[in-house]
Amino acid sequence: MKFLFFFFFFFFSVFSLKSQDTIISTNNKIVSCKIISEDSINVNFLIIKNGIDITSYISKKDVKKIIYEKILKYEDAVHNNLFKVYYVFGSISNSYHFNYERVLSPNSSISFSMGLPIKTAIYGDEARKDFDQYLNNQGFINFWVSSDWKFKHSIEIGYSFSCEIRYYIDKIRVNPKGLYIGGGINYFKMKDILSYTSTGFPEEIVINNEINQSILYLSLGIQIIPIHYLTIDFEAKPGYNFGDDTYIFNHSSSAGNFRFNFAVGLGLNF
Repeated sequence: MKFLFFFFFFFFSVFSLKSQDTIISTNNKIVSCKIISEDSINVNFLIIKNGIDITSYISKKDVKKIIYEKILKYEDAVHNNLFKVYYVFGSISNSYHFNYERVLSPNSSISFSMGLPIKTAIYGDEARKDFDQYLNNQGFINFWVSSDWKFKHSIEIGYSFSCEIRYYIDKIRVNPKGLYIGGGINYFKMKDILSYTSTGFPEEIVINNEINQSILYLSLGIQIIPIHYLTIDFEAKPGYNFGDDTYIFNHSSSAGNFRFNFAVGLGLNF
């Protein structure tokens, strides 16, 4: 809870900052500032350091390029396309996603994700516990089975799709980076399968649960560009599920419930 408090405090503090001009010197040093004035000799600018306004200047002969906030032409300056691979820590199951992000304006982008089909399974005593839980939910208490029964519990995600709009706090000059807020919709189809066999019942008995989740979510995150063309993305995605699935192992529907996912992405931009 304390982490979330500091995250939101930092997020909205940065959100309130004014956007800035950028000076690139002849030795490729980048200065984010607010340009106050300039003449044929110097460029005068204002920077904030440790909460204090500092006025300084740079000689024009030492300036390689100036990017003015008011005349920024993002279509000439940004890398418009980003391709990423995400690992999503989900409230039901973790999965990998391919993502494409496209810059729309100096502050916004749209992204599309497709989840990779995955399948995980547990066997033996772990799966037996899930089997006992299922029987308890059906009203069978202390149900006895012989030792030759073999259990399996598997989760299979068939496919997952999502679409998201992002608003970046800072202007997109070269790459979409920094803090952002947004929202989107996600859909994924999943099977939750409990099966068992025994010498007395050689044919596999299957309890199959189909899950179709449709989730509206918010996105709060930060995108980092450690080096040119490389993107690292950290994103929290609280959402609300309005799907029509019922979870058989505890007799409850996940429709109408809140979900929380966290994603980490790595990609290339150009």
